[in-house]
Amino acid sequence: DALARWAALGLLRNGSAAVAITEQDGPYDELRAERHGVEGGAEIDAEAAALAEAGCAPRLARLGEAADGTYGWAELEGWDTVLVTPAAGSRQLLRLLGEGVPAGRRLLGAWTFGDRAVIGP
Repeated sequence: DALARWAALGLLRNGSAAVAITEQDGPYDELRAERHGVEGGAEIDAEAAALAEAGCAPRLARLGEAADGTYGWAELEGWDTVLVTPAAGSRQLLRLLGEGVPAGRRLLGAWTFGDRAVIGP
């Protein structure tokens, strides 16, 4: 979804060494691509390539599709901060909260309301 793509772009542009994204498109893409200039993962790939060319190569990983539609903490091993956006939605957030957030890791939910985004615990 667009909120997830913007978050990934922001993390890359602000110096994150490693970012993982999913390829899942959901029906809740409230920040429309035509309004906000983001289409698919191509812009994320281009940003990572430009950073690598400039000598600051981030690691961009793509998570495979989750077997039951949501990821558990075991599938997210190695990632210290997880941002759940509207495409994954409440099912994903509920699963991770139900498993308990492991020590040293962070879980953030991100939601859109009209043209506004709210991110936080």
